[in-house]
Amino acid sequence: MNERHPSFEAPNEESHPVSQSKADPFLADSWDRMVEGEHGEDQAEFKGRDYDAYMSIVTQIASVPEGKDKEVLNKLLANLKKGVSRYLNSISLLAERKVSEELFAIESADTSRKRAHTGIIDELNILSRAFERAGLDNSWRSDIGLTRKDATRWAAKISQVLLSELS
Repeated sequence: MNERHPSFEAPNEESHPVSQSKADPFLADSWDRMVEGEHGEDQAEFKGRDYDAYMSIVTQIASVPEGKDKEVLNKLLANLKKGVSRYLNSISLLAERKVSEELFAIESADTSRKRAHTGIIDELNILSRAFERAGLDNSWRSDIGLTRKDATRWAAKISQVLLSELS
């Protein structure tokens, strides 16, 4: 993953890639509201819920004895991490587009973003079903939320954890 990912903290001009883009102020404002928790949830609770869901995934996979189940779960977790990276990068690329650019370039970037977003949801659902088959608690899936907006929020907030794992 690269440095384009938003911070786990509320974004600011220096640390937030979409906020840095002056090309599409609406997208930057929308992303900022989403990361900050526009529904009025307490920011600490938001961080806790998203972080706890991610850590539940990681901890449970670590507790699985070596074997096929663990191998499959680790591969699915790696796919989810790649999906989060692709999605956040696609948002940054779309935000960098200028309104004056060709419509095709903007539509292409948006299509890429939508595909990456759907990919995250698919990866979460696949991993949840694999947890169920392995006899693990998959309640983290409902903790993340089941809507597209919930998946977006989770990906944005958990990206900092993923970046720290790479360090």
